[in-house]
Amino acid sequence: MGYMGFGMRKEVYKRKPKKSFLKLKEVYGNDTPKVKHHPSAPKLTSDDVLNKPRFRSIHDTKFFQIVKLLLIFTVIGLFLNFAFIQPWLFEHRFLALRKNLIESYSDDHKFLLSSGEHLNLHYFKFDSSDNSSITAKKGINFSGRGSHIDRPYVAKIGTRNPNAFNIVMTNDAMHVSRNDSIQVLKETWVLIFDSDTIDNRYNRIFSQLSIDLEYIEELRRKLRVKNISEVKFEDSCTSIQVADHRDYGVYEYVRCGKALRENENMIKLDSLTYLRRRY
Repeated sequence: MGYMGFGMRKEVYKRKPKKSFLKLKEVYGNDTPKVKHHPSAPKLTSDDVLNKPRFRSIHDTKFFQIVKLLLIFTVIGLFLNFAFIQPWLFEHRFLALRKNLIESYSDDHKFLLSSGEHLNLHYFKFDSSDNSSITAKKGINFSGRGSHIDRPYVAKIGTRNPNAFNIVMTNDAMHVSRNDSIQVLKETWVLIFDSDTIDNRYNRIFSQLSIDLEYIEELRRKLRVKNISEVKFEDSCTSIQVADHRDYGVYEYVRCGKALRENENMIKLDSLTYLRRRY
């Protein structure tokens, strides 16, 4: 037999366990010890002991059971909210917004969208504020912001920071009178009319651009009525922004010279007009 760490003392590894509580039984015998109570102490039955809060674990109290149920229902409610209710509300509000924009399309919107064909410019951007701003361009992607405003192909007339004194339009070029020279712009040019008022001083330039001042005033009036900031005409399409939502994107009415392909972000309103969604 191999060595087990007990040496050769057989009584060690063949020892049998003693019976438990043997000494206790020798002292008390078969009678269980009784605790002495004070004579005036209340006598409690087993039911009383079970129902006394001080004898129960905190997990068995009503308060703990209520808190546990509240936590369970809270977790279930949050799961249902984020998994089902919020997506349903998002889709419901999105469809309601789109339906409202489709139903809100009116004759005033048609008038604003027809301005691109009426003015017959390569590009224009017109706002409804008291400070009139009209931008026309040819052969360039011009945003009207940043350093583009100081480029040599930009001619700005009006009462606010003009860089040109006179503009003469011909069939193939725009002649710009600067401080000491006349600049001829043919393939690429941008003309910005930026003024506090529209008056007869610019009639000749407007007539060369086929801009009717009465028509411009009507445009401004309808833009204010519909609470629309500006109307744009670019790439043969006239557009007006009608909604800007943080979650659902930017919506605009668009009218183009040709039919566009319909999809979930391009909904047809009439033969050439669409509700377009941009992100």
